[in-house]
Amino acid sequence: VFSSRNWCASVPIRCPRIRCKVIEENVQAKDLGCDGVLSVIPYYNKPTQEGMYAHFKAVAEVGIPVMLYNNVGRAAGPGLSAATVAKLAELPMVVSIKEASGGVDLASEIRAACDIQILSSFDSLTVPIMALGGTGVVSVLGNICPRQVADLCRAMEAGDLARARAIHFDLFRLSSAMFSETNPIPLKAA
Repeated sequence: VFSSRNWCASVPIRCPRIRCKVIEENVQAKDLGCDGVLSVIPYYNKPTQEGMYAHFKAVAEVGIPVMLYNNVGRAAGPGLSAATVAKLAELPMVVSIKEASGGVDLASEIRAACDIQILSSFDSLTVPIMALGGTGVVSVLGNICPRQVADLCRAMEAGDLARARAIHFDLFRLSSAMFSETNPIPLKAA
């Protein structure tokens, strides 16, 4: 039913315009053979937790693995709660979350609530999020210094906190510089 371009137009109450566009793009991604999609929380209309659940459930029903993107800084609402993430994690196609709330509290709550893969959205939070059970980072720095970011993640996976911390401090100033202007301006300049 999601593969029909007319479906969105014929069910406007159950499928707001933004969800229709996301679903159409995810169908295209699936048809093109993509391994998965990164899907950001709905923005502008400040959806409730149930509204975000319905949105991501519809996205997951396309049948391609979904990484939730909890980008609170660019959304109009509060972002996903740990309870909503745990409920979404029960859906077979929801496989991970790019956690971008800007701290470790929500990552801690999510880990306590479910076993979804948690990836940091901020290079500077990779070590603490992985220490709490996260599995890595969707990295900006990885575009500039991929080996160091991979080494940091490998060190954390191996339990070598001293090495991970050393790499973290080596990269910290560069990581901060990447957000001195609106992303991706500094990254493109680098």
